[in-house]
Amino acid sequence: MIEEESEIGGLSVLKKNVFRVSIFFNLVIIVLGIVFFIVQGGWVYFENGFSKVFADQPLIDPMVETKQENFELVDESSKEIVFAGDSHTDYFEWGEYFEGLSVANRGISGDTSEGLLNRIGQVTELNPEKVFLLIGINDIQQGISVETIEKNYIKIVEALKKDNPEVQIYAQSVFPVAGDLYENNFFKRSGPINEAVSELNTKIFQLDGVTILDSPDQFGNELAEEYSVDGLHLNKEGYEIWLGKIEKYVTE
Repeated sequence: MIEEESEIGGLSVLKKNVFRVSIFFNLVIIVLGIVFFIVQGGWVYFENGFSKVFADQPLIDPMVETKQENFELVDESSKEIVFAGDSHTDYFEWGEYFEGLSVANRGISGDTSEGLLNRIGQVTELNPEKVFLLIGINDIQQGISVETIEKNYIKIVEALKKDNPEVQIYAQSVFPVAGDLYENNFFKRSGPINEAVSELNTKIFQLDGVTILDSPDQFGNELAEEYSVDGLHLNKEGYEIWLGKIEKYVTE
């Protein structure tokens, strides 16, 4: 009888231990889930779902590759001015706006600082007198560290100067994103993005051998929705403000 009670007591202790271990592992899973939830965008992630969170970040963007290849089809004669960067640059008709100047657009939507560095020959082959750089927001969206972006910037400047020590390089600060409008369209939290943008701009301001063009005051630390179509890209009003900031540097 005593042995039976002992066996029953042993089973009871075992069950309790198993139950405690089960609770522990469940708590670990819950904590990991909360961390993943926060990293992926918090309520933005919850509202839009797993597939949408990752849908806008393909491992290889075929449009970037296509745009790079298309540059091989155009005239490679010298240009006075080259605009180089990502979609902010790509989406504007610089040559038409600055009529009378020899201008080339080397912006590619979706490109990163590493991407621009790898194709910097598409800029140097044009023998420009001025180069306007704006790159980095796609790096930040992809989780690339500010330190890595800074190193790429330094290498880009070095490559441009090596090809032509007299070239004038205008490094433009990266634009912030527009709060809720950005989150609703890109399914990521805007706060960490803008914090990284601010940190990157501090690094850009410290670059040697360049003229710094800070973001227009109207853009501030968070882009106003009135200047953007989707929280990231500029609309007509946004481009008008940007042009007002840099026009004299282009034409002087």
